[in-house]
Amino acid sequence: MFDEPVIPANPDESRPSDKLKYINGINANHMSAEVCCPRDLAIFDDNDPPQIINIGQTVMGSFILLVVDPEGEDYGIIILRTFTESFFLASDLDEFFGMLQHPDVA
Repeated sequence: MFDEPVIPANPDESRPSDKLKYINGINANHMSAEVCCPRDLAIFDDNDPPQIINIGQTVMGSFILLVVDPEGEDYGIIILRTFTESFFLASDLDEFFGMLQHPDVA
């Protein structure tokens, strides 16, 4: 049985706790799990050329976004985008995976 990893809350930012539903990858076994499918690039009207890409989703329906704008100072950071707010998650993918918690520990 698989329990989704927990994205811990950050009270300093009022970021809520959530769980990782899925994360896309490079050279995924199925096209729907590939990073940068056209649907991932079209989530925001003004994202052309891409400045952020959707790399995953949480069980609460939030997006996990990667900043890919090479000109921006936030290049490479991971953001949690809820329906109404954006929250910083990590400076890079390694830090993001390191912050995830096992459901039994959270």
